[in-house]
Amino acid sequence: MLLIILRNIIPTKDLLLLKKNDIEKALENLRTGFAPHLYKKPEDKEQDAHERLKDDLDNLRRAAQNQDPKMTNQKAKQAVQAAKDLAQAMTDPERTKRLPAAQRPQREQAAKDILENLPRFLKNARALAGEPNSDPKKEDLLDAIRRLQRVADGPMRPKDERDFRDNYNDILAALRKVGDRMGAGDPKGTDDALGDLARAMEGLRKTGDRLKEKHPNPNEIEKPLSELEQIFKRIRDKAPAGAKGDKAAAEDVKSNIPRAHKALNDLNNVTHALDIAPIHDVEDAVDNVIVAASSDEPTRYAPAVKHLVAKVNDLDNHINSLPDPKIKQIGQDALDKIKPLLRDYAVKAREVAEGKASPDELEDIANKIKLPLVTLKKAMDPHANDRNTELAGANVKRALEPVRVNLNKGDLPATRLALNDL
Repeated sequence: MLLIILRNIIPTKDLLLLKKNDIEKALENLRTGFAPHLYKKPEDKEQDAHERLKDDLDNLRRAAQNQDPKMTNQKAKQAVQAAKDLAQAMTDPERTKRLPAAQRPQREQAAKDILENLPRFLKNARALAGEPNSDPKKEDLLDAIRRLQRVADGPMRPKDERDFRDNYNDILAALRKVGDRMGAGDPKGTDDALGDLARAMEGLRKTGDRLKEKHPNPNEIEKPLSELEQIFKRIRDKAPAGAKGDKAAAEDVKSNIPRAHKALNDLNNVTHALDIAPIHDVEDAVDNVIVAASSDEPTRYAPAVKHLVAKVNDLDNHINSLPDPKIKQIGQDALDKIKPLLRDYAVKAREVAEGKASPDELEDIANKIKLPLVTLKKAMDPHANDRNTELAGANVKRALEPVRVNLNKGDLPATRLALNDL
């Protein structure tokens, strides 16, 4: 990434004089030297590995396009190391315990998928390095890069409302556990429950800060969030004494638990997170079908499709429970567009798993499924600063399919029209 910045501010001929490889080596030495000091938290190590992997894959694409075998080998090796570091960071117990419980299986599966993609990736990189002018070998490597990036990016992509929902649920569970263990006179169980509550509160604060960035009135989120943190501190201070028999402390905790529930609900009313989270679940399930169908396990795609159908049904039920008839109608309109696409999606997933179609073709259908979901999110939360951008991005992805299809057919007039639309 730093090399790209340098390239933008330094003329190409000057960059050549500065010896590009020397710059890259120096930057890598800087990262190696600072990393142990900069990246102490497990989530920082995970983010660092992910950023390194993205940079290495970007550089590898350029090496492939430039027919540079030396750089292809070098960047492939660096990408493999970054991928291994990412998989290790994803499964680090210190990292997983900081995640909402609902998100831990996804991280574990992603780490497994990353490692399983490496042999194909390395094989294709070596093949191209040995024959840098081969277009088929270049396409094989670019396909392997896309596959690896897809499995690596999935769990690293923040979904604010989903993260809010998962931390919200963990907070409710931890509050129940604090009340139960304190009431049973169990100091150790109470401390464990307070630990769970602290972890979930930390996650909610991070999510809340991200939600504030896209809200037109951030203080509307900060107020109930700060109130919730104050209530948590009160519960944390009093619950241990309550578990040891201090009746006044126990009553204080009991009176603050309903206040915590109210602050949580106030926070949700501002963010609409619990309404939007089921949409994220469908989006995640759509992406998971692509990952499953692209894997080396042909039987994975069918359970992934079944999971997607279940999440669409969950969203249908949630939409039917909404009180606003206008949003309910927008939701039903979205589902009416999505449900007919599910069969096509399942068929194409099977073809990808059998090697009869490319993941790109499956992604074309995925983009059609996601577009109505973005429209629904905008209806549920119309004032968020990022909704228009998200909707525009979804339309761009939808417009990519006719460009690719017509280009593959060799239909230049249709390709030009598709490019104009794009």
